[in-house]
Amino acid sequence: MEKNKFKFALFGSGYSLVYFAKKLKEMGLADPFIFTHPEVDYKQDNKNFKGKIFFSNIFKYSKENKLSHFQIKDFNSSQVLKILKKNKINFGFSYASRTIFNDRIIKYFKKNLFNLHPSFLPENRGGGTYSWTILNDYKYIGATIHLVNKRIDEGNIIFQKKTKINLHKKKVYLEKLMLEFNRLSEKLIDKFLFNILINKTLKYKKQKENNSSYLPRLYTTLNGAIDWNLDIDNIEKFIRAFSNPYPGSFTFIKNKKVIIKTIKIVNRNSKFHPLCYGRVYSINNEDGSIKVICNGGIIKIKELYVSNKKYNASKVVNKLTIFHSPLDVILDAKFKILST
Repeated sequence: MEKNKFKFALFGSGYSLVYFAKKLKEMGLADPFIFTHPEVDYKQDNKNFKGKIFFSNIFKYSKENKLSHFQIKDFNSSQVLKILKKNKINFGFSYASRTIFNDRIIKYFKKNLFNLHPSFLPENRGGGTYSWTILNDYKYIGATIHLVNKRIDEGNIIFQKKTKINLHKKKVYLEKLMLEFNRLSEKLIDKFLFNILINKTLKYKKQKENNSSYLPRLYTTLNGAIDWNLDIDNIEKFIRAFSNPYPGSFTFIKNKKVIIKTIKIVNRNSKFHPLCYGRVYSINNEDGSIKVICNGGIIKIKELYVSNKKYNASKVVNKLTIFHSPLDVILDAKFKILST
């Protein structure tokens, strides 16, 4: 197939989608048609990720390179299908799409609609992959390009890679995981496009359902409530799992919401009664830090965020302060799932 016969539609957003568009240009292929959800839907992500090396703004890139860019709420709409047919687009690739493609779109592409997922499928289908990786102490991070079908992340596998990472020992944060995924995704995209360009028949591998797992998307402002009854190691993992570039896990001092992004475990040997969990143990006015009692030891906190402002922790608390998260907030964090 001649180079000018390859016409891609890219669905979604993020670093990997921009990288895909750059590779098309580098390989001398036609500019892709970009389909995103309305820019307002990405407002929080664009704010949280701005200036981060693991992030690329698809809106900015499309504008700078004068790409055909359509902001559409639902990628299954008749408007999308009309654009695809009119421009004879024959390949589709998605990353971080918030639409589950329906039969009509899938059939249009005739097994040429692919998705990039940040895990080693069939493990860890669904959203919130980076946070779940930290919470569950997974031993590696993966990336998979697979064929799209109607079920979430269940299509036949084309290419995949994974790399080991010691999350617990190295206290890995989200930004490190995102960088590792980007490195893996670049290699997969390069390999995928090379195989497409030389017209090599792609080999499909069916996913093994016995090895599959699914966890839903997480939203920090809902699911990031700290349960002070958790043991100290799980509290530490929890805070890392919702930290930068996301808003940070949260709890309360009386009725005031406070954000905690980083902590350090300084004592695992002390045992305290549950009545002590969340209580300020000591305040260090010299370095601005505080120590807080947990289930199984003591943590040190240097910074707290209140109303989006960062403070030395010692300026926010006093010797009678107790961090707590109301039961209804904890239950919402555990059981509520937002679909978009």
